[in-house]
Amino acid sequence: MHNLHAQPRIRVEIGAGSYDAQARELPGDERDALYPRVVEKAPQFGEYQAKTERVIPLFELVRV
Repeated sequence: MHNLHAQPRIRVEIGAGSYDAQARELPGDERDALYPRVVEKAPQFGEYQAKTERVIPLFELVRV
């Protein structure tokens, strides 16, 4: 997380393809609306969130 805040311009690699992107941490309301969908796809994130008091951040990656 600290790296994305310090350097939000990133290179995303998926399979043989790649693209440049800008990372943006989702603010509370956006994060809260999306987090249940993340947990639906990856239940371990819900388990992890239940074990900690801190809010697990979510980032949006926007192709540039």
